[in-house]
Amino acid sequence: TIVSNEETNWLAARFEADRPRLHAIARRMLSSRAEAEDVVQDTWMRVSRADAGIDNLAGWFSTIAIIDGVTSLTI
Repeated sequence: TIVSNEETNWLAARFEADRPRLHAIARRMLSSRAEAEDVVQDTWMRVSRADAGIDNLAGWFSTIAIIDGVTSLTI
């Protein structure tokens, strides 16, 4: 499925609105501002490539950030 620029911009705006909360989640997990920002960036990369109709974007963003944070802890 090809995603339009309008859809990408909408998703980016929703993600940016949740960025402070996602950063706070990652920061609590990792105790490092830089690592938390890396997790948030990785989360955006995964979100931006996904092709799914998600009803609860905030929950989806959080889930991805938590998975990325746990992965970061195990590396």
